[in-house]
Amino acid sequence: MVAAAWLTPESKLRASYLLLLAENQQLKRILDALQVRRHPGRSTFLKALYVALLEKFAFLKSQLFTVTPDTVFQLWKKQLARRWTFPASKRALGRPPISEEVKRLVIKMKKLNPRYGALHIEGEMKLLGIDICRESIRTILRNARKTGHIQTNGAWSEFLRSHWKSLFACDFLTVDTLAFKLCMCFSFSN
Repeated sequence: MVAAAWLTPESKLRASYLLLLAENQQLKRILDALQVRRHPGRSTFLKALYVALLEKFAFLKSQLFTVTPDTVFQLWKKQLARRWTFPASKRALGRPPISEEVKRLVIKMKKLNPRYGALHIEGEMKLLGIDICRESIRTILRNARKTGHIQTNGAWSEFLRSHWKSLFACDFLTVDTLAFKLCMCFSFSN
């Protein structure tokens, strides 16, 4: 730390800048070597520059380190994982389970009225004072079709067949950049 006592803030800044320039040159050589898949090697000039700067400014040695692309990628992945991790809630997650009686009632409604969809069944259940969401009704009906309790009415396949030429697909997705910015994409296909 004796060398640091006689340096002014401007000369410390200049020394830091020179060290960063030398490190930047070395990183560029490493990246160039990785692109052509050969060993990076150091030029004699860079070796001499490192030695001279480190002898003159030994207090800056602790601030220098070599970074590989794998290190940068690993750090980016860890930061991204921290960004998308949310603290666990103390309350129980999810909806309360649906009773077997309600499940039987949904299946019975579907059997008696084959054209009823989840929306119509949800409305009928609300009239009966039973609070159940549409997605739960869809899950119950899907499971009942798989087990054979109700038959498929072919409504969806008929709909697809009759509207196939006018259908299109769309998707919305997000992409995280290297700078942790969020890019939002919306795509269409016909």
